[in-house]
Amino acid sequence: MDTTLLSIALAASMILMLALGVWVSLTLVGIGVLGLLLSGNDQIGLLFATSSWGASTGWSLTALPMFIWMGEGVSAACRGPAGALGLLGHWCR
Repeated sequence: MDTTLLSIALAASMILMLALGVWVSLTLVGIGVLGLLLSGNDQIGLLFATSSWGASTGWSLTALPMFIWMGEGVSAACRGPAGALGLLGHWCR
């Protein structure tokens, strides 16, 4: 399949899936599978297995839960988000 036609088909499919209310993550996975199918790749399972394993075992997202946890702690200590902003204003004086 020509790359221009493949690009147009994938873009139209993505817009259609998003318009139907499919979650963004599921839309991207679906578009990836559809692109591999339309391009004639036979190793879809192997490609998704290695890429998902590599993304889930990397250290690049390790700090994200710590930021969320610390934000929860600051919010709870200041009795809500308004208190946290007041505390931040107190520190900036």
